[in-house]
Amino acid sequence: MTSLQVDIDQLTRLTRTLDSSLSSLREARRALDHVRPDQLGTADLDAACDGLRERWAHGTGS
Repeated sequence: MTSLQVDIDQLTRLTRTLDSSLSSLREARRALDHVRPDQLGTADLDAACDGLRERWAHGTGS
């Protein structure tokens, strides 16, 4: 049988880091929600930001 050992302090730090990252992604997505396409720049940049916002919405919602 395989034994698994977990460092609780390290796991706690990892959890906090992941929570912080998720919060940052949500804030960035909310910021993009308030930007109109004509405020960003070129059509390519607009499309890239729209795609990124959609992926973040999917990822942070999962």
